[in-house]
Amino acid sequence: MERQNIRKTAVTLTVFFLTCGSLYAQTGNTGVGTTTPGSKLTVNGSFAATYNNITATTYTLLASDYYVAWNGSSAGTITLPAAISGSGNFSGRVYHIKNTSTSSSLTVAANGSELIDDQSGAGIASTTLPAGYYAMFVSKGATSGTTWEVAIVGSSSTSTPTGADNGLTVGYNSAGKTGLGGTLTKGTDVATGGNNLTFSGTGNVGIGTNAPLTKLHIVGTGYNNIINERNSEDYNGSFYYTYKSRGTNAAPTAIKAGDNIGGVVMLGYTGSGYSTTSNTAFFSRATQNWTPTATGSSIIFQVTANNAVLPTFPMIIDQNGNVGIGTVTPICALHVEPTAAVSYNFPARVYFNSSSATLQSIAAQTAAAPVAAFFDGRIDVSGFIESDASALTLSDIRAKNIIGRTNNAKDLEVLKTIKITDYRLKDITLGTKVHKMVIAQEVEKVYPQAVNISDKPKALPTIYNYPKAVTAAGNTVTFTMNTPHHLNAGDIAIIRFKEKEYKLVVTNCKDPKVFNVDAVGSNLALRADLKDAFIYGTEVKDGREVDYDAIAMLNVSATQELARQVEELKKQNAALAIKVAEVDELKTTLADMRGELNKLAGLKMVKTEQIDNNKNGREQGNSK
Repeated sequence: MERQNIRKTAVTLTVFFLTCGSLYAQTGNTGVGTTTPGSKLTVNGSFAATYNNITATTYTLLASDYYVAWNGSSAGTITLPAAISGSGNFSGRVYHIKNTSTSSSLTVAANGSELIDDQSGAGIASTTLPAGYYAMFVSKGATSGTTWEVAIVGSSSTSTPTGADNGLTVGYNSAGKTGLGGTLTKGTDVATGGNNLTFSGTGNVGIGTNAPLTKLHIVGTGYNNIINERNSEDYNGSFYYTYKSRGTNAAPTAIKAGDNIGGVVMLGYTGSGYSTTSNTAFFSRATQNWTPTATGSSIIFQVTANNAVLPTFPMIIDQNGNVGIGTVTPICALHVEPTAAVSYNFPARVYFNSSSATLQSIAAQTAAAPVAAFFDGRIDVSGFIESDASALTLSDIRAKNIIGRTNNAKDLEVLKTIKITDYRLKDITLGTKVHKMVIAQEVEKVYPQAVNISDKPKALPTIYNYPKAVTAAGNTVTFTMNTPHHLNAGDIAIIRFKEKEYKLVVTNCKDPKVFNVDAVGSNLALRADLKDAFIYGTEVKDGREVDYDAIAMLNVSATQELARQVEELKKQNAALAIKVAEVDELKTTLADMRGELNKLAGLKMVKTEQIDNNKNGREQGNSK
């Protein structure tokens, strides 16, 4: 009887403690269904907690809640309980929340200014669970900042994907395979940590398209869909590599002559689809069978003419570095061949060829000719210019209105007034050697027909120096030079900056060393490093060009006059030579006559002496 009372008392105490609001154990572990509990509370068997089914659009979790199933008909919000400081702090409390609705979203929000730790460092005020998604929240015990931690976010359904806070999802199929999907809702970083991220198999990767046609297919509306950036302290930039081999991926073999190594092909939409031919492209082609010590190659450029669909190859850089335009077999550094006759309004010009060793003039005309190259500017050479082609010379008298023969004597006088000057060009990019030529303005004064005033703007290096100081205010840039600039308001100043050339209107130049330009539309005034700008000079509309062919013809005429004068002098010299000979002959005759006279004079003196002697002798005899 006593033993039964003890048992009843023990049962009563157990029921009392279990039914009380709180149970405290200071030491040891508590076991349910086990006599050897390993934790503070060990339950050997099933565990049941509160299951709360909610449909309200707003709800704040209670201390009595544990598992909450929300099945609202419209978007709802469940708020986590506010953190408690000190006694009653519920660090480690766990809530399980599932959105059991079919289409409504559920937002789980922290209380007040508290945050949910999403491993981002800053924390978030709330997170959203789409229909079918599940989350577990654990109290961190903190009373401010990130007070709750999201332990799991996902779906309990094998057919509904598990979602992340960036919108990506992982789903499972009947075979237990996973698949990545969803819509990316925020910036996401994948840190490779030194490991490779690879995609294997036969499928394609699409960016901006769900139907990729190639291994990587990018679709976008921007003009710069691919950017390759490299940041380093060395001299190398970013490069794109293409690989080509024969054989297979597992067993590649060397490429052969004629194989296309790689390139860029540009195809446009025709209105019914993208072009199927390589309309525009440039690519590299092997020019020999490749070996470890022989890798010859060329670069070929491909375009398509108007009203055509088949491309042509207008330019090539061959394995020797020779550039071919109009030919794919260049024989020198630049080999240009015309592909068709060009109809053009040819200006007046000069030329030379195999049938004309000197420069010839040709009048302006509209004609169709197989022109290989047209240069609207200067051509400088340090070697020879040779021509083996024949061309129309317009030297036929039937093509000319003869005015008359030139006056050689006058041409000589004109030529004598033309001065030859030694100079170096201001633009040192054109060389620093000394030139021995004429000055257009000087020639214009004495022989104007040899000077042409250009009808097109010409850039002249009238300043060619860096500024002493540069300031910018609004769209006005002010340059202060070390020497006078000789500019006037309204002139076009040519400024070179960062490999670009700007032609800007001069607005003010009251100071001979200071001038302002209007930089509107150039963004030049926004640059902080304008001190590096280079002032090239100005653009003029009256640039002088010398017709050296005209001077050469003037020299021919003057030379002919000198030749005529030489011939005249030769004739005069010949006449003078005859007269000199005659004078010499007279001198000889005169000398002979003088000799004879001297002889006669000598004889006369002898006879006179004899007569005198005879007379003296007779006189002496008579005196005796």
